Amino acid sequence: MKAGRLVFWTAAFVLALIGAAWIWRTYSGGYRRFFEIAAGIPRGLWPTVLLATAVYHALDWIRFYVLLRVFGKRLSLLSGLKLTLIADFVCALTPVTELHLPAMVYFLGREGVPHATGAAVTLTKSMTMTAWVCLLAGLALQLGGGARLPHQVTQVLPVSLLCVAVLTLPLIALAFFPRPLLDWCTRRLERPGLGAWKRKALEALRDTAASLAAIGGAAGRGLVWVNAAAIGSVAAYVALGMLLAWGVGLDPGWRRGSAAFAAGLMVAYLAPVPGSFGVTEWATSYLLDPAMTQEGMAVSILLRTLVSYAGIPLGAGIVAFEAWRRGTVAFADDGK
Repeated sequence: MKAGRLVFWTAAFVLALIGAAWIWRTYSGGYRRFFEIAAGIPRGLWPTVLLATAVYHALDWIRFYVLLRVFGKRLSLLSGLKLTLIADFVCALTPVTELHLPAMVYFLGREGVPHATGAAVTLTKSMTMTAWVCLLAGLALQLGGGARLPHQVTQVLPVSLLCVAVLTLPLIALAFFPRPLLDWCTRRLERPGLGAWKRKALEALRDTAASLAAIGGAAGRGLVWVNAAAIGSVAAYVALGMLLAWGVGLDPGWRRGSAAFAAGLMVAYLAPVPGSFGVTEWATSYLLDPAMTQEGMAVSILLRTLVSYAGIPLGAGIVAFEAWRRGTVAFADDGK
């Protein structure tokens, strides 16, 4: 990563954290009040909360596992959890999660997965999840008993959805109609005098396209499981949010609660903010109650902490250890 870009993303990350801290403190009534609300959750509810959290993360591993089985690869639950933690960390660093793909390709490579296969699996996993989050959030909002996104979010939402469509539709087309791109890459590679870096890029593109085509042509049962796990992830997120809401004394009802937490998850995926820090909690709290209650903000913070924020320092530790073990320069080169 070039120095200028590194400085820009670092500044964006710091500003996002400062803004999130202000949102958390302002709308939760202060940190002391937040911990008072969290401490009021009945102890007997916590095992169910932690179980729902575990299910949410396990479904992330299942999506990786099923897609890798297309290529005869197996991914252990422990390795899947490690990848989830790494994703939590790298996705929080920049607004467009540009580090997610190279990080997953590198660490899947450590599991013996070829880079092109890792890229195809990561792209498919991410795009299917994003598509289902947006679809289910839209459905939940239509049935959500009056829940509406804040005006500030609806202003930028069309642009974010357009970006998702621009990224997703070509991947779908490539998965089921790969031949034009494969033929184009083959013709280019046959040209004499092709530079080394161009050859390497074309070979990577060709191999990734072939891997996407393999996923598209995989047995229907595998693709059904991938999509079912994505839907299950959204359901687990909503269920976890509802458990926390009940724990602090809120009862939004299943219709409004589903709309609030599903749409909040959509904001987390689409917001052009590093880690979606603060923005997701603000939108979720608003959807629960436009009055922006302290309890609603506390629920939103706890929810994001359980599914994402708690994993960031752990993922950072894994990445830092790997960089130290391999050497910083070699680690950066392998991730390209």
